Amino acid sequence: MNTCNYDQTRCFDICWLAELKESVPLVSLDHPIYIRSRTILSGETFPPERHSNCELCLIDEGGGLALVGKEQMLRKEGDLLVYGSGIPHWFLITSYPFNLHSAVQEHAFLIFEPPIGRLKGKRHEVVDY
Repeated sequence: MNTCNYDQTRCFDICWLAELKESVPLVSLDHPIYIRSRTILSGETFPPERHSNCELCLIDEGGGLALVGKEQMLRKEGDLLVYGSGIPHWFLITSYPFNLHSAVQEHAFLIFEPPIGRLKGKRHEVVDY
């Protein structure tokens, strides 16, 4: 007899991790960055994944719930998502159409070159000279 009581809402917080797949992005030393754009008009998105590469995603249209490890965050158009190496992540789309641009990098860290110009304030806005 099962004596374990659980709240299905709380279970959802981490149950998606059971479906986690190890993803192998199409990157190599010869092609260190893989860039893709996706437009999803309806239905489910890609399966939960993790990989040894870093991933940078820009939501161009739509939105939903980003699940990263044990955390959940609502994300919308214009948001930038950064997934570190080995971090489990998934995205549940709640607003269609959903348009996403992503870049996966061969290295275990993201190479970021700051914009030319002065950085101002906490939001690092670029100020022209």
